[in-house]
Amino acid sequence: MVYIIDEKASGSLHLQFTSGLSPWFFWFATACWDIFWFLITAVIMLILMVLMNQSLYIGRRSVGAFFVIVTMFGVSNIPIMYLGVFIFSDSSVAFLVMSGLNLILGLMMTESVFILRMTAIQMKDPFLNALAQNLDRAFLMFPQYCFGQGMLQLVNRETIILKSDGAVVPGQSPFDMDWSGKYVVAMVVDAIVFYVLLLLIEYRHSICHLIWNVWYERCLRRSAIVQPPNEVVEDIKDEDVLEERRRVQAGEYTDPALLVEGVSKAWGCVSPTYTVKGLYFGVNKGECFGLLGVNGAGKTTTFQMLTGVLPMTTGDAKFEGISVRRNLNEVQDRFGYCQQTFDALDPYM
Repeated sequence: MVYIIDEKASGSLHLQFTSGLSPWFFWFATACWDIFWFLITAVIMLILMVLMNQSLYIGRRSVGAFFVIVTMFGVSNIPIMYLGVFIFSDSSVAFLVMSGLNLILGLMMTESVFILRMTAIQMKDPFLNALAQNLDRAFLMFPQYCFGQGMLQLVNRETIILKSDGAVVPGQSPFDMDWSGKYVVAMVVDAIVFYVLLLLIEYRHSICHLIWNVWYERCLRRSAIVQPPNEVVEDIKDEDVLEERRRVQAGEYTDPALLVEGVSKAWGCVSPTYTVKGLYFGVNKGECFGLLGVNGAGKTTTFQMLTGVLPMTTGDAKFEGISVRRNLNEVQDRFGYCQQTFDALDPYM
């Protein structure tokens, strides 16, 4: 997560995507690499448990379950850490916050259910017992809780077996649903859900296109952010800009490399503020085109919208006839992009 956030902050990650790297393949390769190193960590943990003779965890009947629980915790928790890439811009802050949440959530949820169960048994209180069961079901969506409870059930089962000298074997295996099996299954489901959520967020520009049109643009129209064409034209004083707008709207560009049609970017819904408003221009194939403007005119914002860094509020742009709003990932395969930051190249490559 730390390295990916640094890539995102420097622009290196976006540069990879605009160079043709598929987002799904990026996250697949990243996950495989992280899971590989987590498996090495799990093996080291297993070796340390053997050296310290922790038979409750790595006994003959539980060593396999111990390794599976540790491994599935890594597989299911890694995509949660990846979600921090979309939240944080500082890798140090992200590491502290996400690591703290992992530790605090795992301890608090596991301990709270354990204390409620013990109290319910001692006081014979059906309400506390029902509360503990409901919390247990609710917390299954958190891999941190599943890891803690899975280990706790593993130790409980092994303790019962050791105290009875092996005469009492609760359940057929540690993977029985009454023991650690429920939590292993929950971590498998968590892993699938969070990896899918990660891809949905990554492909949000394409997936949310219809939602954007149906909901957000209606909101914008109610707030008068989408101006009638005549009002936009009245704001334009430059004759060359008006002529370029007319050429685009009249369809005089037959086979352009780039066609920008009414692109706008506004911030806020109630009292919107424009950074780009009603931009029209076309670039023919083989043509060298320069976008000029004073500081704050919206040049950087325009290029960020064209390359997918920012979503367009209204309008659309097409590279060789392919819409940026509808097919951003396909569009990114068709252009090169040298961004404004000077540290976009990975220093380790």
